[in-house]
Amino acid sequence: RSVVENEEYVPASAYENDDDDDNEEEGDFDMDGGEQGNELDEEAAAGEATSQQRSRRTSFGSSIVTGGPGTIAAQEIEPDAASTEALLFLRSCCLLTESYLRGLVERRSNSASASATSADREYGIIDEAFQVAELLHDALFSLQSCGPVAVRVQSAISALCEYWWHSAFEGREQLVTMLVPLLVAKTLDGAAAKSDVKRLYAIRGALDLLDFADPSIDYLRSLLLRTASSPHYLRTTEGRRIIAHLFQLDAELVSDLHRSIRVQIPDAKKTILDAYGDIYLRAWKDAASAVEDSAAGSEEEASAEDICSA
Repeated sequence: RSVVENEEYVPASAYENDDDDDNEEEGDFDMDGGEQGNELDEEAAAGEATSQQRSRRTSFGSSIVTGGPGTIAAQEIEPDAASTEALLFLRSCCLLTESYLRGLVERRSNSASASATSADREYGIIDEAFQVAELLHDALFSLQSCGPVAVRVQSAISALCEYWWHSAFEGREQLVTMLVPLLVAKTLDGAAAKSDVKRLYAIRGALDLLDFADPSIDYLRSLLLRTASSPHYLRTTEGRRIIAHLFQLDAELVSDLHRSIRVQIPDAKKTILDAYGDIYLRAWKDAASAVEDSAAGSEEEASAEDICSA
């Protein structure tokens, strides 16, 4: 199932007339005079600086992006040589960026001070590398249904974002906003494998960044609720731990998870009931531990009470 159903990939051939438009804009600019051109250059430079500042935001933004007016319909999209070349260029950029990151990580591991670093530390990265990674990450949904070449590009970008997260480079929170729903949807696909669930489990910390008050998260929320009845989750240790972790994220989500599980219980086999028992036990232990570690503990206590009353 496609994560984003409305956003479509636009081949390079769709922009054949862009050069004419650019020439017209350049002609208008020349007629305005040099002083206005300098002002525009200054405004562009200021906008670029603002863009770089925004690229360092750490909030978990909107997870679902939809196509706007004028989007080319799926039946109108035909792969062409230019589009394939563009996709291969994206993949090359992705592989080069990941290679650069691996070099930094190797240098970090060989450093004498590596053993003294904090586990919560984020490591610096040059702006150019982050900007490339952010552009690639933002293209993840557009590649969802664009053919086998795009699928390989999407896989490479996903691997880059995951490696960025695991390596604790700055701005990693910005590179999981689209990765998380993509991985969740992949684990619920009919062709999903256990390895897909393990990949999601490895970045489960990104789930803590979800803002369940944001309406844009509704589709991802529905995917998370489906995990409670997914065989791939119930039959694997990592899958059960992910579901247990969901009980710590949002009070309303906890109630919805309870309802999703209760629907399954009457006709469930013993192995499934054992899996649910393991999930609730883990969730209760995690909630109890969170209450002990939290000074206020109001939300964690509510979560623990909900689990105990299930």
